[in-house]
Amino acid sequence: MEKAEFERLFDERVAEPLAALGFRPVGRSLHARIGDAEIALIRLGGRMSAPGQIAHVLCVRKTWLRTREQVVPDGFVREVFDHPYKLRPSRLGRTSILRSPFRYVPQNLHYEHDQLEFASGDATEVGEELDQLRLDVAERVVPWASALSARSLLRTLRWRGQNAWIERLWMEDCIARAGM
Repeated sequence: MEKAEFERLFDERVAEPLAALGFRPVGRSLHARIGDAEIALIRLGGRMSAPGQIAHVLCVRKTWLRTREQVVPDGFVREVFDHPYKLRPSRLGRTSILRSPFRYVPQNLHYEHDQLEFASGDATEVGEELDQLRLDVAERVVPWASALSARSLLRTLRWRGQNAWIERLWMEDCIARAGM
């Protein structure tokens, strides 16, 4: 499959259906603000990608969290490191009952991402992967991110965090939001 065909298929199977939930394209990434949750499927470039494939990471943050610049942004946050949750979409459907795909894992200096190879696949195979991605975002990530409370995020950052500078900033934001 050629890149242009992949992009058309991505738009048809992922971007256009997710637009009904509020997702908007920002470059080749998709961003949505749903309630106080921001969900971003960020397309990575440069050394992260290779010919015949794309690299992406699914990021989740609360709109009231400050970024590394110590500001609460007005619009979409494009930088991966400004999101507490950095998820690999391919792992959303492959988790056990004991390990939630939404468990916070500190990734403050580097992060994992997915590679989706389209060059060696046909439209049916790639389309199935894209359909699964769309379903996981719409049916699992959006409800979870929307329901994530300041108190829950604070507990998670305290329990699983590494006391990194950005985590401490986010904890302050959670405390202020929860009125504690």
